[in-house]
Amino acid sequence: MEDQVDSLMGSLGVQRPHLDISSIAVGGRIARVAIHLGKIRDVVFSPYQISAGESDVLAALWREGPPHELSPGRLRASVTVSSGGMTGRLDRLERAGLVARRPDPDDRRGVLVRLTDSGAGLSGQLIERYLAEQKRYLSVLAPAELERLERLLRKLMVAGEQPADKTASSA
Repeated sequence: MEDQVDSLMGSLGVQRPHLDISSIAVGGRIARVAIHLGKIRDVVFSPYQISAGESDVLAALWREGPPHELSPGRLRASVTVSSGGMTGRLDRLERAGLVARRPDPDDRRGVLVRLTDSGAGLSGQLIERYLAEQKRYLSVLAPAELERLERLLRKLMVAGEQPADKTASSA
């Protein structure tokens, strides 16, 4: 059973036989799996004109539970986006009637972002559908394989989230 990464590695091996291309076997596949998962997200959210970034915002608010409300700063931290990027996403979601902004009663300069009733309902439906589609995609793996993959990916994530000087010294 071969995939695109096998073809890529074969070509690189012929063109540059002196290079150690073994990391592509993992990195290339992780990147391509991320593309497949992104396509699943697009299939679920794009019929509603909701981009990947906007779906992240909706999911972050929905995960909070009622009243599905956060400050823009906490939202930015949750979805890892710049202040300007968050403002653009919130503007589009607000125009679509999925979120509303209101003054923060505890901070005169602050704002809170909340899912509207229709935003909460749609977000819940789309997130459930997205999770079902992810599960379908991952169903080619046995439960034990999924657990092992999860542990290995967590290990990579933790290593990647360490400060650069710490990961270099632990190598």
